[in-house]
Amino acid sequence: MAAEGTSSFPSEAASDSDMGAARGARHRLSLGLLVLLVAVLSRVSRYARNALVVWGQTRGEGRFMSWDIEVSKLLMLLAFYVFAVGLLSRPRARFIRIDPPLKILALFGVLGLISLAWAYDPAFGLPFAIRTFQYVGVYFLILAFTLTWDDLHHWGYLFFVAALFNLAGTVQERIAPALSVGGVAGTATISWITIYPCWALLFLPFAIHYFLWGRNRTERCLGGLGILVNLTTIIVSFRRAGPLGVGVILVVYLALIGWRHRLYTRLLVLALLAGILVMMLVPGYAGRLATIPYVGSATLEAWAQNDRMILYMAGLEAFRTHPLLGLGVAGPTIWIRDVYGYHSIFEQHNLFLAVGAEVGVVGLSVYIIFLLAVAARTLAAFRNRLAAGDMRGASLVAAIFTCFVAMIFYAQFQILLRSIPIYLAAALGSAAYEIVNAPPPAHETEAPPDGL
Repeated sequence: MAAEGTSSFPSEAASDSDMGAARGARHRLSLGLLVLLVAVLSRVSRYARNALVVWGQTRGEGRFMSWDIEVSKLLMLLAFYVFAVGLLSRPRARFIRIDPPLKILALFGVLGLISLAWAYDPAFGLPFAIRTFQYVGVYFLILAFTLTWDDLHHWGYLFFVAALFNLAGTVQERIAPALSVGGVAGTATISWITIYPCWALLFLPFAIHYFLWGRNRTERCLGGLGILVNLTTIIVSFRRAGPLGVGVILVVYLALIGWRHRLYTRLLVLALLAGILVMMLVPGYAGRLATIPYVGSATLEAWAQNDRMILYMAGLEAFRTHPLLGLGVAGPTIWIRDVYGYHSIFEQHNLFLAVGAEVGVVGLSVYIIFLLAVAARTLAAFRNRLAAGDMRGASLVAAIFTCFVAMIFYAQFQILLRSIPIYLAAALGSAAYEIVNAPPPAHETEAPPDGL
């Protein structure tokens, strides 16, 4: 057996992130965090079942969007209830954590509500404007209940379990798509196949972290299995952005921390490259990848046959004609249909173009500042762990930052503006910053609000 310090894997000696005691860690899972974890897990699996309750018209039947309630939303409300009960039971405790990115995100949500005053279709945009505050709430709850290194590891373990759910949903979608149901009860079957690779890209950096820097053999084995599960999900989904996202993850994570673990990093790179090669050799996937080079060699007629290109061009035109304040929340969706005669109600598949077309340069500036603030705090936490010599903790924060970058990248090809993954990754990055900079708690009342 290799001597201490010569092992191929990082030293088993306890670091700050392992011990947690130096940062006031508690070794139990709080009720609030447990509810929040289950809520996110149900969100991953919700794409294979109906909503519980629906009001209003369904997508595509008119200008009014439906309102629905599903399990994940109920669980989020339960998490808020747990927080509120804990706050009321111990009013002097400092439970509320509102960091700069959360303030900026809330400002972006307020701007969306105000934009209904000049929106192209205010009635259609109202549910979208309100939905933004769901993710403000998600961010707030993650900050409130993710207080220690143990809590961050709970998220990592959840991501492994969720990856299995994600793969199961992907396989079911491919094998028996007729069994799939939409997010709204009573509607025709809706394919959620584009959602699964998004979650896989969110989970993959955590799997890489545990494979390279796991605290024990079990974590390393789970990390390796997680890599295989998430890559399989990406392969089976047949999405073009999937393998590109894997490349982004490799570049970001290895640039930050992976190169410090050379032997296993090389093996990991070879395994991931082999996975990408398999994707290219699978006939169905090869056909999808072959459609990527539209730029340069394609004619205007070829572009006109591609729905995605039509949406991009129309979205750019919407932003050009309404540059300052945009067309209001969800306004471009209806504007594109009415002005260009597009055959369905469809959202922009590009994060920055969607924001710019909805709320103009003003809103786009606010949103970019939010993203930059999250990135700055997460990188500050990463540098903190490097300076402390805590390589395992640095790797965990690097994985969180990589998740965040991967979600921004994927959002350039799919609809993520009002979806949990990007805000989940952002909140975990800010939580990591709070953890590494938190002083040791002086009182028991500074424990998280369990509502008990």
